[in-house]
Amino acid sequence: MWLRLYDILHGHGVTGAVRGGLISAIDCALWDIKGKALGVPVWELLGGKMREAIPVYGHASTPEAAEKLVDRGYRFFKWELYTKWPEGLARRKGKKQEVS
Repeated sequence: MWLRLYDILHGHGVTGAVRGGLISAIDCALWDIKGKALGVPVWELLGGKMREAIPVYGHASTPEAAEKLVDRGYRFFKWELYTKWPEGLARRKGKKQEVS
C-alpha cells in the first residue's frame, strides 16, 4: 500500500517533503486505526515496551537556565558553545555536557 501511494502521489507531481508528510500522516492514522480496532496501544503493535524511561534534555541559553534545569532534575541539556559556564558544570567532548 505504501509503495502504491508513493507512486500515485509521484505521478501527480507531489514530491519531496509534501509527499513524505502525506504518507507519514496516513501511516500514523492506519496504525492508530489498527490499534483501536484491536484494543491495544500502537507501541504494543510495534513490538512492545523497549525501556522503562526515556531520557530527555532541555535547552539552556544562559548559565542560570542551566542551573534551573539541573534543579528540576534534568541530567542533559543543550547549550550555546560560546557561553561561559559556572564552576561545577563539567564540559565533556566539546559540545556534550552531562550533569550528575
